[in-house]
Amino acid sequence: MMRATEALYVRDDGTHFLRSLPEEDRGRIAEAMGGKDEAQVRLRLTSGQQFVLPLAIRTRGSVDSSLRFMRPVLSLSRLRRAYDVLKPILGRIGITHLLQQWAARKKLAVSLYDDSRALYITDDHLFASVGKDLLATDPVASAPKYIGVALTNRCNLACGMCPYHSPTEKTVHSTDYFHRGQLIDPADLKRILDYAERAGSMVGLGQLDEPMIAMLAPRYWPLFRDSKAAMTITTNGTLLKTKKDFDRICALKNLRSISISIDAATPETYLKIRGDDFQQLRTSIVAFFKHLKRKRPDIERRVCFVAQPDNRGEEKAFIEQWKPYVNVVSIYQMTQYETESGVVNFEHNYNEGRRTPCGAIFEAMYVMPGMEILPCCLFMYVSPYQGMRPIGKFDEQFWTSDGYHGFRTTVTEEVFHPICETCTVWKQGAARWLEEDGMKVSENPYERHYHVG
Repeated sequence: MMRATEALYVRDDGTHFLRSLPEEDRGRIAEAMGGKDEAQVRLRLTSGQQFVLPLAIRTRGSVDSSLRFMRPVLSLSRLRRAYDVLKPILGRIGITHLLQQWAARKKLAVSLYDDSRALYITDDHLFASVGKDLLATDPVASAPKYIGVALTNRCNLACGMCPYHSPTEKTVHSTDYFHRGQLIDPADLKRILDYAERAGSMVGLGQLDEPMIAMLAPRYWPLFRDSKAAMTITTNGTLLKTKKDFDRICALKNLRSISISIDAATPETYLKIRGDDFQQLRTSIVAFFKHLKRKRPDIERRVCFVAQPDNRGEEKAFIEQWKPYVNVVSIYQMTQYETESGVVNFEHNYNEGRRTPCGAIFEAMYVMPGMEILPCCLFMYVSPYQGMRPIGKFDEQFWTSDGYHGFRTTVTEEVFHPICETCTVWKQGAARWLEEDGMKVSENPYERHYHVG
């Protein structure tokens, strides 16, 4: 919510500067406006992160009237609802991927605001001074776009590649966190869901846990059923067995997508990797996807495959198996933790002379069962090996708090947290689109998504 204008800006030589902008930077910011009588200068980071609240304003009228652009031209929630209604039609005529490409290029959340007079200055180091004001006031950046929520630290499977629950990986854990069951308190979960609903954040379920263990339990199900927060679910699917289970998922008012992690195209491989009955799972999930398509066609259906030595060569068979039932088939590259170096490695890494600020810390946060906040999924991934390293506890003000601003500033100033320092996935790069065997495919160095329906 915008604070009083006079508390934000100070007038200097005909230009209104953000009060927290250092005086020594005012000259170059004003110079960026040239001789224009009407102009605004906004901050952009080298990662591409843009802020809507201006660093400086030159206007013939009042600053208040100049800031009216911060009221959205079109409500993003209304746009999303319209898209959800039209998505099945757009998919049938084959233009869904074109809209996705357009939205990515236009940075849709920002382009909904009037920026006809906006100029941008790219400077990471200015964030240390002005970032608190930007995050507290900016209509785009003042809340996380995504909140990953781990409902528990338990899973009903023990997959070989899982950093949390694999029997092999547990032998090199430095903590017993995953040997002790933990479950989020229902009152805490309600606080998160209510916050996400008000902030317009997407809640991602299925982090270091199997979310259906808690979601379908009587203590938790009413909270999900009654919430209007946008949600996405990643699950192994083994607990979705009956029509009652299917109907419960359909009852989630604002569920956007559900992903089933399978990782195999044959019973033998599934047994080796996930230790369970492939045919039983496939029968249940095919029935579930058909039910979902009939009752809730607006929910994106997806299956996932983590490429690893035990399933090598099964990718094409996996895609063909699931094409008739889903919208997207996702193939991921397996991550591996190196115990000696503490580095999480992928086959492909960017090797750049300078790291740009990580986009994750401006878009997402992860909440553990004990309400600890982690800034990205890498902090979650390394927690069994290095111990949980939270940057705070969840409350509704944490996203714009001094503590989180301080953490972000270390990244923009290139003074990194030990986990950030060894991160090899800090910049995935923008997804590119291509066509393969008649399917539209989006990819970056670590994953490929086949848009099949």
